[in-house]
Amino acid sequence: MVNGGLLVLKPRGISSFDVIRALQPGAKAMKIGHTGTLDPFAEGLLIILVGKAVKLAEYFLNASKTYRGTWCFGETSASLDPTTPIQKVRCVIPSYETLKKQAHTFTQKPYEQIPPMFSAKKKEGKRLYELARLGQETTRSSKTCFLKKFTMESYEPPHVTFEVTCSSGTYIRTLVKDFAESLGSMALLKSLLRTQSGGFELKQAWTLEAISEHPHWEELPCFVPFDQLMKHYPQAQATPSEGVAIAQGKQEVVRRLLQETRDSETVGIYQESQLIAIAQKKKELWHLKKVFIEAF
Repeated sequence: MVNGGLLVLKPRGISSFDVIRALQPGAKAMKIGHTGTLDPFAEGLLIILVGKAVKLAEYFLNASKTYRGTWCFGETSASLDPTTPIQKVRCVIPSYETLKKQAHTFTQKPYEQIPPMFSAKKKEGKRLYELARLGQETTRSSKTCFLKKFTMESYEPPHVTFEVTCSSGTYIRTLVKDFAESLGSMALLKSLLRTQSGGFELKQAWTLEAISEHPHWEELPCFVPFDQLMKHYPQAQATPSEGVAIAQGKQEVVRRLLQETRDSETVGIYQESQLIAIAQKKKELWHLKKVFIEAF
């Protein structure tokens, strides 16, 4: 049984679920899932979880991600990307210095973002993109996003190359639209590459074609064993006796083990190098969220 993650280089032009479908034959009867959708027009790192590792999906969905992309001032589309007809518009073309200063302000405070109509978000049981394709628009609730890093890498007006590290659920095409509007302008996301997710980097990823040539995924350099997948979260070491207590679901052992942990609300608990549990803090108390070790 294979339990772990595959670091896949998703190509442009296919959906994240197309990647799942392509890998399904190699997974055989094992569970398989991804850790955060990449739009079909985007490319880059997609982490695929296999076997019992699918239980860790939420810890990647909630992790920050890094992207590199390009946008063009003076263009727009219904989907905010090149997948729908592009319209040329007359607008302000800011200076490079203005771009850099404004990008810095976006990292100084939370950023409220309204999801685009062309998205998989649901409203009254229907996907927003289904309504958008019918020419309908509906009100959407905003989401608080955080930009840890937002830099302008190069500028050849009207084209901008940028890099952003952002919180989970941030729509980069909407960020580009909102950023341009904050400067009294309009812009369209032209390309997008995910370079980092959950502590893993694009340079570690393999193409679907290369992965498909190998029947034994666990032997590939792009395969991450189950016990190494949570490396982007703080870790705590349990003794053998604590491991037994954790397997039995004894919460007081976890609270004693993590009583000095202050900087995180999620911790991976290990016995030597084996991931045996995940604990989360709720209302200032630590609780076992998932246990991967069996009671004796």
